[in-house]
Amino acid sequence: MKKFITVYGMTCERCRKLITHELQKVKGVNKVTVTLPNSLVDVDFDEKTITLEEIKNFIQKLGYDPL
Repeated sequence: MKKFITVYGMTCERCRKLITHELQKVKGVNKVTVTLPNSLVDVDFDEKTITLEEIKNFIQKLGYDPL
């Protein structure tokens, strides 16, 4: 399943790298693309393994504000 998540607080290349790197380690997440100007995280994941809410919670634990 592919979803776009609006994430506030991403302001720089370091933010992009951190979110991309850490989410790619999560079981069930297949691909992550972060677009800073639009504050979007495009995530492709296996919904049988992980839920969208769990992904949002993970992003929040990294210090960002997902909607």
